[in-house]
Amino acid sequence: MEFNKAIIDTTAEFVCAFKPQYAFYGAKYVDGITALRDTIHYIHKKYPDIPVVLDAKRNDIGNTSEKYATEVFDVLKADAVTVNPYLGQDACQPFLDRKDKKIICFWNSFFILLSTFLKFIKRKKYE
Repeated sequence: MEFNKAIIDTTAEFVCAFKPQYAFYGAKYVDGITALRDTIHYIHKKYPDIPVVLDAKRNDIGNTSEKYATEVFDVLKADAVTVNPYLGQDACQPFLDRKDKKIICFWNSFFILLSTFLKFIKRKKYE
């Protein structure tokens, strides 16, 4: 946690968001997830104007996506999450339902805002 605090404190004046990568924390099991939760809490407490985007690339069928959304937003308290859009809107819906949160979809290795992604899909559909 001290390592994370040092990085956060050193870079806070230069960033528009912090984006911790879930896999590096998850690989450490309970200690890692606890460190992730504590890191997000530290950012919110010390730098409340800087959002935390959890880089987790979450998505699955409906009820599993609901649990992922609960973990990301209610347990870990992230402000936003990266989501894999390939399973469609139904799989993204539990994240979309969280009006106070944001999701960022990745597509072809680029991250784009979901609203932009959906506008693009609609435009292509009607071309």
